[in-house]
Amino acid sequence: MRNGTRLAITVLTVAEVPNLYSGLLPSLWTIGHFSGREREEALFWIRRGEIMGTVMALAIGIAAASISQTNLPLVGTVVMAAFLVANYEHALRNPTSAVGWEGATA
Repeated sequence: MRNGTRLAITVLTVAEVPNLYSGLLPSLWTIGHFSGREREEALFWIRRGEIMGTVMALAIGIAAASISQTNLPLVGTVVMAAFLVANYEHALRNPTSAVGWEGATA
């Protein structure tokens, strides 16, 4: 397999990872704006979505690495999944205060 083909498979695989998470989880903005009790109830489901997204991403990364005969798709998948989970966890741990948003306009 040519290097260009391997690179293309890697790029397509890594680009698919955010789609898995966005299909299972609310947006970062939404997570950051959950309030007290709502946030506590959502933690279980958000963490479950993170795990499911990561497992599916790793499965795709492993399959793409096998097809392309290089570890690049798997490495890229792990990096992208780690980046996304870190951002979701940051949104969970750093909620946005609702103060100041009441009169905001677009």
